[in-house]
Amino acid sequence: MGTVAWSQNRAPNVGRYDVWARLDGSRAFKVNAQGTQGFPRGIDGTTLAFQQSDEARDDSDLWLYDLTTRTRRKLGRAFNTEEWEWAPSIAGDWILFGRGRLQGIFEPGLRQVLLVNRSTGEQRQLAKTETLETEVIPGQLSGNFAVWSVCRAGRDATLCDTFLYDVASATTTKLALGAARSQFAASVTAAGVVYLVRSNGGCGDAAHLVRHEPGAAVETLMRFPRGTESFRSFAFERDTGETEIYFERSRCSSGRSDVVRVVDTR
Repeated sequence: MGTVAWSQNRAPNVGRYDVWARLDGSRAFKVNAQGTQGFPRGIDGTTLAFQQSDEARDDSDLWLYDLTTRTRRKLGRAFNTEEWEWAPSIAGDWILFGRGRLQGIFEPGLRQVLLVNRSTGEQRQLAKTETLETEVIPGQLSGNFAVWSVCRAGRDATLCDTFLYDVASATTTKLALGAARSQFAASVTAAGVVYLVRSNGGCGDAAHLVRHEPGAAVETLMRFPRGTESFRSFAFERDTGETEIYFERSRCSSGRSDVVRVVDTR
């Protein structure tokens, strides 16, 4: 299984979350500092990128954590501002993340999906919104590719589109929906293979996890039980050529979730 990281609430029905990590064969250990909450998003080698929010000041910043030395380091001013930074994913010197004026989604103010280079300071705005009806949600950064989703709140459903970005060519591709009404919770491999959830738009309405490879037919990997779905995923490429897809499986009725792993052997 290798190295994994996840967020976990401190007690049932208590909305306070910590980041936990586990190296292959080791016990789980806590990542975020005392007096904070944490949410992980991406691992590159032995470096974990995570979001840490101060419970006293109600702010959120981006941090890096060395999984071997177990030390954390706050990212600089190119990444952390007075706004709310969240969902960082890391690949080499690049970090993909979200930035918004307020905590939460579908709230007023500018919200952005940003790609920033740690070495050069170069910043690219991949998506933005300022309306109450639309939200932009960062996904995963892997190798030369990044993914994110743009969601629109409707009367009966929230409908999302997903986009694939080529870092080297600075080009964006909107992924076809197929027969679904919505696709979201995207992750990507270094080869540009995208994994995402498709549904009819309502929570848990015909949700299924698919594999989207350029030039190939979309393949369904699993179908969610009715009333459950996922809001984020992470793709990890094994040395064997297989890909592990980690995602949360959430119950629409209660919001409770567990981490699930699916192995793509292609």
